Amino acid sequence: MKKTLSILLLLIFLFSYSLPANAYVAPDYLSDYFVKYQKYLNEIGIGYTWDSTKGSPNVVVAVIDDGVYLNHPDLKDNIWYNKKEINGNGIDDDGNGYSDDYYGWNFIDNSPEMTVKGKHGTMVAGIIGARGDNSIGIAGIAWNVKLMPLIACNSTSCPEDAIKNAIRYAANNGADVVNLSLGKNGTYSYLYEPFNEVINYAYQKGVVIVAAAGNGDVEGGFGKDLGKFPVSPVCNETGDQISGVSATAEGEEYLTSWSNYGGCAQISAPGENIITTAPPNYSNFDVEYDIGDGTSFSAPIISGVAALIRSYNRLISNAEVIKTINAAGKPGYSQKIDTRAILDSLNRSVDLLSVNPSIAKPGEELTVQSSNFHSGRTVKLIGPSTVTLTNKDVIYVSGDVFRIKVPTTNLKAGKYTIDVDGVKLYNAFQLSQSAPQSQQPLITVDNILGLRSGWLIKNKEFVEVFSVDENLCLHWIINEKAAERFYGPTWNHYGVIKEFDSIPHGYKFCEKIE
Repeated sequence: MKKTLSILLLLIFLFSYSLPANAYVAPDYLSDYFVKYQKYLNEIGIGYTWDSTKGSPNVVVAVIDDGVYLNHPDLKDNIWYNKKEINGNGIDDDGNGYSDDYYGWNFIDNSPEMTVKGKHGTMVAGIIGARGDNSIGIAGIAWNVKLMPLIACNSTSCPEDAIKNAIRYAANNGADVVNLSLGKNGTYSYLYEPFNEVINYAYQKGVVIVAAAGNGDVEGGFGKDLGKFPVSPVCNETGDQISGVSATAEGEEYLTSWSNYGGCAQISAPGENIITTAPPNYSNFDVEYDIGDGTSFSAPIISGVAALIRSYNRLISNAEVIKTINAAGKPGYSQKIDTRAILDSLNRSVDLLSVNPSIAKPGEELTVQSSNFHSGRTVKLIGPSTVTLTNKDVIYVSGDVFRIKVPTTNLKAGKYTIDVDGVKLYNAFQLSQSAPQSQQPLITVDNILGLRSGWLIKNKEFVEVFSVDENLCLHWIINEKAAERFYGPTWNHYGVIKEFDSIPHGYKFCEKIE
């Protein structure tokens, strides 16, 4: 799935070639030495997206390939590790079925040994998440995310079982995005068996799966129509649960002649002359970088974009990520990605059109017709009572429809307005009967000195947080977001509150403080 340039050409490109004045401007004027050759960054408009996010270390991208060189200077700070595992003790500390999987797992040798079996995976990883603005090498698309290396390919092939086991591992161990720069030709009858179950498993766990569309022949042949000649796994599940990626020619809006296309390939990204990271043992150069062609190097561009979306909005669903990416394709045959359209889509105000039914009781569901709705938006009901709905009470259906479940407590009867991120549908529905008041949960704090019955504990913004009863128990009187962090000492008779990170929602244990 890849083509690498000759030694001579790479040396000329990296060290001798000089660009005309103002031929290319690196995004954000980065300090990375080779970023001036990453022309595809400007082609997809990534600088616009970087103004909002360059990726979050809380977002994990699994690279299922022939390994990632863990000590690469441009990658080592972004390598994922299993925080629940103790490295090298021979014990499966986290009980996930893999002993010492500190840096992922080698599904070829069934081992925690993560020595690379080629350079392909390291090249893919660099495109996704090479550390940016660090004065060396290149900048990845999402340069602050974590990369989970999973070895499922050797030097010649990627065994089916290894791929399936790697996808399942990624889904079970916190991956937000899975990159599959691999595949094999097949027929639809073949495709529906090997990978469907595990792809569906990962999808149901919220994973965004990105797969290369494949190459007819990078060395001069022609790409195939995936509607007629499907490739697995990109065309599994008819492609609905996977973002399939074709390759565009360097600096152009059209596909390369060798890129597969159509059918399950819904988006494209640059795939020629992609400079990226490489392991030293597999490079004939003094630098740990290489250049490649192929949809193998287009797919990680989209994986990086998916990781940026997940970084920007941690709550967005995988279906919405894929939909947002596909909608960002430029008009035309190739559907080349334009990341400038992504944040425009995510930031665009929601429109609220109607709600059904117009009269409801506590516990009933309401269907809201809308546009540009996505999970992660804040939904409130405003009326005789005001409540911010929790994630479980807001059910995403599509950008045009979502459902809300009317709370069963703490709502008075009357007319209610639905508020989504400040956009209101006034008098949206009538609550026909009141929902009873619930007793506020009881919680404790690490250490509060000098508590007195009847006091109101306040945070530094003087928002009332707890009331204190006769047993010196704390009654939580505001929501968890407002109670995220407190600092002491406060003054007057509000007590001294030791700093702590958060209060679990609904925590019911009450401890008497002497």
